[in-house]
Amino acid sequence: MAINNVYGPSGGTLSNETFTVDLTPQCDGTTQTFTMPEVYRSGSLRIFWNGLRMRAVSISESTVKTFTLSVTPANNDSLVVDYKRG
Repeated sequence: MAINNVYGPSGGTLSNETFTVDLTPQCDGTTQTFTMPEVYRSGSLRIFWNGLRMRAVSISESTVKTFTLSVTPANNDSLVVDYKRG
């Protein structure tokens, strides 16, 4: 019996679809490590801090669901992430 969706919705390859998540509620003026709602593909993060895209050198992928920034967003800052599912 076949197992459904073993390789994702593309049936054998990872999807190239980009997803967006708003992590603004995690911005509190002290947090630098942020948690994604699901596993992301390594190297796919595109992070927008107050609408400006951050450079890759400012982002460290900590685990398959977390990343750390070299800056500390304030509690009224915006943090939006585009990513591909892992």
